[in-house]
Amino acid sequence: LLTVNEAGTREAVAIARRAAREGANGLMVVPSPIYHTNAEETVAALRAVAEAGDLPVMIYSNRLAYRVDVTVDQMEEL
Repeated sequence: LLTVNEAGTREAVAIARRAAREGANGLMVVPSPIYHTNAEETVAALRAVAEAGDLPVMIYSNRLAYRVDVTVDQMEEL
C-alpha cells in the first residue's frame, strides 16, 4: 500500500501511475494538504488519482489535519 499525499492532482496522478507500474497493490490517497477544496473538487481529485493508478484505493480523511472532510456521501459517489 503506497500513500499518495501531494499538493496538486497532477503530481498525485503521476505518483499513482508510477506506483501501479512499480507493482504497488493499493493506494492510500490523502486530500491535498495545501489546497482546501470544496466537495466537488475533492471528489474530482480523488477520482483522478484512483483512476490513474487502477488499483484498490483507501481514502484517508483527517479533517483536522487537512481541513478537507471527505464525507460518506463523497465516498459513495466515488
